[in-house]
Amino acid sequence: MAVALLEYQLSPEAVYPQSTNYLCQTIRDLRAIPGVERVQMVLAGDSAGGHLAISTVQHLAPTEQPNALVLISPWVRLYPTSDAIFRNVNTDIITPRNLLAWADAYMGIASNRTPLTKPYYSTSNTVEVVRPTVTASSTVAGNT
Repeated sequence: MAVALLEYQLSPEAVYPQSTNYLCQTIRDLRAIPGVERVQMVLAGDSAGGHLAISTVQHLAPTEQPNALVLISPWVRLYPTSDAIFRNVNTDIITPRNLLAWADAYMGIASNRTPLTKPYYSTSNTVEVVRPTVTASSTVAGNT
């Protein structure tokens, strides 16, 4: 088994879609290595890294998809729209104000209406190509 831990630029230095494009190209480069097959690739991410993992598979062709996704408390809604985020404001360490600032920093000048930046609302069936997908979150985070 081989493991690749990828380092990528974070916002505000890198804005959408720089990190996604970088990750897509890295996956393509890894696949070009003899012996690396789709069945051997799992893409994992925690929090904003979970968002990046989902965004990446949405940008990849079906033949480029990893075999599985592992998402740990993925940030699937860049902009808080659910009442749960406001209901949990007293127990969550991440506030709606912080989420808005971080989302704006990540998006840069790109439109927040770009479907590929909102995997929660995506109509793309690309993510459905990837099987299995494991998502882990707390019960409080699961309500948001």
